[in-house]
Amino acid sequence: MCRFTDFTSVVACGIGFINIIIPILAGIALVLFMWGGVRYIYSSREGDHHEGRETMLWGMIALFVLFCIYGILRVLDNTFLGGSGLV
Repeated sequence: MCRFTDFTSVVACGIGFINIIIPILAGIALVLFMWGGVRYIYSSREGDHHEGRETMLWGMIALFVLFCIYGILRVLDNTFLGGSGLV
């Protein structure tokens, strides 16, 4: 349970919540990327190739954004919490 006593506790609570969500979203993005690869490999028409390629692209974009968010959380953790190891 989070206690909002000062700004540091608010940041710690936010980082803790996002740390729970990031692995779930990364797993979904990885499955999306792999599903696009399967669609691309096993498609027989050109339109299906395009859809598979587009699905893979969005999966890679999602993974990139999630890794960027993780990096920003590390910076916030080091800045406000002194590297407490929450991330």
